Amino acid sequence: MSDKGNIARHDAVLHAQLRLFCQLMLGSADAADCVIHQMYRRARDHHDKYESWPSERVHLFRLAAELCGVPRDGRTGYSGPGADGSGMED
Repeated sequence: MSDKGNIARHDAVLHAQLRLFCQLMLGSADAADCVIHQMYRRARDHHDKYESWPSERVHLFRLAAELCGVPRDGRTGYSGPGADGSGMED
């Protein structure tokens, strides 16, 4: 398979993962589609600012989490179950 084919397949998988993440966070496929559109627009508009980020995947998931309303935690980046390292409660 060509490099272009691999890149296109990787982009499609990443897009599907981001859409699923947003759909699960928001509870709606329509809302997820709106957030995905906003996320790509924001990523495009601020590309130079985030050029030093470790990967496109990390950057896009951080944008998606922010747009979906995931609360930030100063230490780990995001709060939620296990964010403090303690794991899930019984």
